Amino acid sequence: MALMSRMCARTLARLFAYRADRQKTCSIDAKPALRVVAGLTILLATQNPWFAATSASAGQSTGVYLSGDANQLIAESIPMSPDRTALAAIYNATGGGAWLNNSNWLTDKPIESWFGVSIGPNGRVEALELSGNRLEGPIPEELAGMEFLRTLNLEGNRLSGSIPAELGNLRRLRHLNLGENQLEGFIPEEIFTLPELGNLILHENRLAGTIAPAIGQALNLRYLNLYSNSLQDAIPAGIGALAKLEFLSLGLNQLSGPIPASVGDLRQLEGLHLQSNLFSGSIPASLGSLGKLRSLRLDQNRLTGPVPLRLGALTQLDWLRLGGNRLTGCLPAGLAGFRGDDLATLQLDRCPFGLPGLEANPGTLTPSFRGDRHEYFLGVGNDVGKVTLDLLAGSAAVSVLGTDGSPLADADYLLPGFQVVLDARDTPVRVRAAPADGGEAVDYRLMIRRGFPAALTVRDNRFVQVEGSPHLDHNIPDLEVTLGDEVFRADFRTHFEQTGGIDRWGYPISEVLLLEPNALTQFYQRGVVDFHETPAGWVLERRLAWDYLGGGLAGSEDLGVEDHVTNPFPGRSSGPWGHKVSNYAIDGTETGFADFYDRLGGERSFGFAKTDAREDTNAPGTLHLDNMTAGFIRQYFQAAVLEYHPGDVASPVKLMLLGRSLRDRLVPYWESELGFAPAVRLERGIEYLPIIVGPDLGIRHVPA
Repeated sequence: MALMSRMCARTLARLFAYRADRQKTCSIDAKPALRVVAGLTILLATQNPWFAATSASAGQSTGVYLSGDANQLIAESIPMSPDRTALAAIYNATGGGAWLNNSNWLTDKPIESWFGVSIGPNGRVEALELSGNRLEGPIPEELAGMEFLRTLNLEGNRLSGSIPAELGNLRRLRHLNLGENQLEGFIPEEIFTLPELGNLILHENRLAGTIAPAIGQALNLRYLNLYSNSLQDAIPAGIGALAKLEFLSLGLNQLSGPIPASVGDLRQLEGLHLQSNLFSGSIPASLGSLGKLRSLRLDQNRLTGPVPLRLGALTQLDWLRLGGNRLTGCLPAGLAGFRGDDLATLQLDRCPFGLPGLEANPGTLTPSFRGDRHEYFLGVGNDVGKVTLDLLAGSAAVSVLGTDGSPLADADYLLPGFQVVLDARDTPVRVRAAPADGGEAVDYRLMIRRGFPAALTVRDNRFVQVEGSPHLDHNIPDLEVTLGDEVFRADFRTHFEQTGGIDRWGYPISEVLLLEPNALTQFYQRGVVDFHETPAGWVLERRLAWDYLGGGLAGSEDLGVEDHVTNPFPGRSSGPWGHKVSNYAIDGTETGFADFYDRLGGERSFGFAKTDAREDTNAPGTLHLDNMTAGFIRQYFQAAVLEYHPGDVASPVKLMLLGRSLRDRLVPYWESELGFAPAVRLERGIEYLPIIVGPDLGIRHVPA
C-alpha cells in the first residue's frame, strides 16, 4: 500500500502538466489526511471527492477530483477559478466537514448549487451566506479573491481571530455581516473605505481598539451595528459625514469622551443606540435636529447637564431611554410616554412649555437659544438680504409675527424654514409658540440687525481730540463682542497703545466702521486696523496697507517684492523674502529704522519687509508710487513705509500716511460718510452700533 501511495503521489504531481481532460489512476490509502506531495498540498476526505491542490512552486491552483472506491481512485485535474479557490479556503479554514449544511461543497457540481453560494449574470460569486452554519476557525484572507462579491454573511458562527484587512479589496461589497462570532483585534480601517458598503454588522464579538477616523469615508453606509464589543476612546467626529446612515448602534462598548455634535448631522437617522458606554459631558443639542429619529438610547453612561430642550422636537420618537446618567434641570415638554421610557428614574420636573429650538441662518443667536429665554439678538452681515428661521416646534403650533402682532408671510415657502426678508438695518420679529392643548402661548422676541454679526458693547474708550482739527475727533474703543454664548475682544484702544500709539498710527480719521461684511475697521493717518475672522479665529490686526496701494490688493498694481539685496550691515531678516531690518541703509547711511521698527510693535505693527532700506529712485522694477518724491531713503513693509529725514534731528524716521491714502482709495466718497465726520465721546457699557459705510444700503448712523 505504501508503494502504491507513492506511485499515486507521483501521478498527482504530474497533473499540472496535463490538460483538464487527462486522467491518471492510482491506488492509495484514502483515509482522511493532509498530504504534501511533490510540492502539492492536497486534502483527502472520503466524504467529498473534490479537493483543492495548490502548487507551492508555481503559486497556482487547480481542482483535484478523486472518484472510485477507497482503493482505486481517479485523480482529474480541473482548473479552479478565483471564486473556487476562495470557497475552498473558507471550507478548509472553518471545518467545512462539520458544518450544519455543506451540500455540494467541494464537489464537481456548479458552485451556484453549493449551499449558501449565489452567482451573478457573469458567473462569478455575488453572495456567500452561511449564517448560523457552525463555521469554526479564522476567516481566510483568500476570500478577497471573490472580487464580484456583494454580500458576505457569516453571522452567528464560531469564527475567531481577526478580521482580515484583505476584505477591504472587495470593492463591490455592499453587505458585510460578521456579527455574533468570537472575532478579536481591531476593525480594519480598509473596511470603511469600501465604496459601496451599505451595511456593516459586527455586533457581539470581541473587537477592541478604536473606531478609525476612516469611518467618515463610508459615505454609502445606511446600517452600522458595532454593539457589544470592547471598542474604546471617542467616536470620530467624521461620523457626521455619513449622510445616508439610518441606524447606528454602538451600545455596550467602552467608548468614552463627549458624544460628538456632528452626530446631529445624520439627518436620515432613525435609530441611535449609544447605551452602556463611558460617554461624558452633555447631551448634544444637535440631536434635536434628527427629525426622523424613532429610537434613542443614551442610558447607562456618565452624561451630565440638562436634557436639551431640542429633544422635545423629536416628534417621531417612540423609544427613549436616558436613565443611568447624572442629568439635571428639567424634562422638555413632549418627552413622555415612549416605549422603554425610563424618564421617571431621572427624577426631573417637567420644563415649562416653550419652543424646543430656534436657529437662524446665517448668523448666531445671542445668547444661544433656551426655552426660558425670550429676548434674542441676531447679527448678520450688511450684505445679507434674507434670514432663514429654523423653528423646531415639536407638538407646538408656531407663527412668526411682526412688531404689531400681525402674522408675517414666509418669503419663500418652497424653501425649508421660515424666510424673513431684511429691508432695513433692524428687523424685529416675534416667534409665537402655542401648546397643542390650547394652553397659554409663549412669545420669543428677536432683533435681526444687518451690520456686524454680533452684539457689541463698549468696554473702554479713548476719545481723541486735536485742537483746531475737529475732523480728528474720534473714538478708539475696546469692544466686547458677544456671538452666541462666546465672548471675544475687539480691543482697538489696547492694540493702538501697545503698538506705538500716535507715533505709529497717527490720529484716528474714522470711527470703528463696517466697511466690509463681517469685519470691523478703523482708519488712522498712517495705517488701518481690522477685527475679522480668520481660520485661527477672530483676531484684531493691522491691515496690510501697502499691499492695497502697490501690492495688488483692491485693484492696485502689483509691484511685487524687490529682488533680495544683501545688506552688509548688522540687522535681522524679516519674513519670507529675506530683506533685513537694520539701523543702516545698504549704502551705509545710519537711519535708525530697526530701533523705530522694534519700538513701535515690530512685525505685529508693520508686517514683513518687502525691500531693504535704500534710496528711492522711482525706477521701473522698484517699489514706489508715482506721486512720491524720489531721493529719500525708504523701506517698504506690508503695512507701512519708513522714510528717513536727516534734517529732522529729533525725529528722523517718518511713516508715510498710508491710512489716509487707503481711505481715499477704498472710500472715495468718505467726506459724505458720517463714519469719517467728527464724533461724540462713547461711554463705557453702552451698546455699540458700528456705522455701515457704502452706497449699497444707504444706511447712515451716528453711534449712540
